[in-house]
Amino acid sequence: MPHIPVPAAELNTRLDRLRCAMTEKDPAWSMLLLDNTLDMYYFTGTMQDGALVVTPDQATLFVRRSFDVAKDESAFADIRPMGSFRGIKEVYPDIPETVYRKDHDAAKALHAEQASAVCTQADGRRSERSALGQERV
Repeated sequence: MPHIPVPAAELNTRLDRLRCAMTEKDPAWSMLLLDNTLDMYYFTGTMQDGALVVTPDQATLFVRRSFDVAKDESAFADIRPMGSFRGIKEVYPDIPETVYRKDHDAAKALHAEQASAVCTQADGRRSERSALGQERV
């Protein structure tokens, strides 16, 4: 069965909801790191080994292996090869003191709350708001 990519508009909507949930939890948040493959699939459309870095205005998927597969599978806008976690600093030179890290199923947490409010993003877009638990590292 051929892989059917998640549309870019849907990936953007999911990221908007994630950002909204982060802002609800901590209005001053500035970076979130996801490395669970299920979360990466939900937010990027590919399950390759690596890390997804999300900030209030940018998101980058860093892929350790199978970079070409990730590019073929996903409509995600910013996919980059990653040799190590140090490569993240090249794209995000000002890594904040507090980086949120989700170590288990952020996608499930976003869908846990069915009754959602509306969140207005910084650029004026409105998106669904849901709860998200995370830990500080």
